[in-house]
Amino acid sequence: MLIWLIGVAVFVFLWSGLWRAQPRAGFGVLIGLLLAWILSKLLTPYVIGMTPIPLWLPPLPIALIALTLFVFGTVTWLRADRLPPPRDSGGDHGDEHAHGEHGPDHSHGGANHPH
Repeated sequence: MLIWLIGVAVFVFLWSGLWRAQPRAGFGVLIGLLLAWILSKLLTPYVIGMTPIPLWLPPLPIALIALTLFVFGTVTWLRADRLPPPRDSGGDHGDEHAHGEHGPDHSHGGANHPH
């Protein structure tokens, strides 16, 4: 019981720091704890062996992950026209084909080699 209380105290301490630094993430942790508590109440009879495990329960996490990725992909695809253009990585890679492999002013040897 003492170890459990110490664990709760450490969690509350860490959560309070998260809440101060990023309130949205702290609120997300609270929602996640609520969902985990509800799931634990629903799954307890299966875990302790009071009822047999239904056929749909073992693949449920993989199905939820696949469904989530499908939804995010669909939302991104539908909003693709409104996305900002990709950022340039800092290098001038667009002119490599026009000026050869390294551009017009780059040396091919020694310490000046860009790669």
